Amino acid sequence: MSISSYHLVKLPFLLAIKGVFSNLINNKLNGLVYSEYMTAMTLGSPILSPSRFLITEVAFFAQWKNEESLENYLKNDKFGRVLAKGWHVRLAFMREWGSITGYKTPKQKTELGNPVVAVTIARMKPLSIPRFLH
Repeated sequence: MSISSYHLVKLPFLLAIKGVFSNLINNKLNGLVYSEYMTAMTLGSPILSPSRFLITEVAFFAQWKNEESLENYLKNDKFGRVLAKGWHVRLAFMREWGSITGYKTPKQKTELGNPVVAVTIARMKPLSIPRFLH
């Protein structure tokens, strides 16, 4: 059964910048179905404030074929070992609203339990960025 993972980690500045412009995760990695690399942001801060964009604070969301694939990645991959030093949660799929290209919706869904984590992944259209930042 596939699982998803959500990671929060603080990276060295140069590695974080590299992650913005290139993929730190090999998409052909055995067991990886989908991944998304994101930088953190402080909502409500002034638009051009250094506290608005937290380049070194990173969120990483991934879908894995199984839990063993995630374990192998965290132990054996260079970036996986970096992620392992941060915080992460393992997630079972419950339901969807919409779709993301590349994310494979599991056929088997988990029943509602405690605790529940909601992950929203959205792609912003370039013309919507100024309105979002405002």
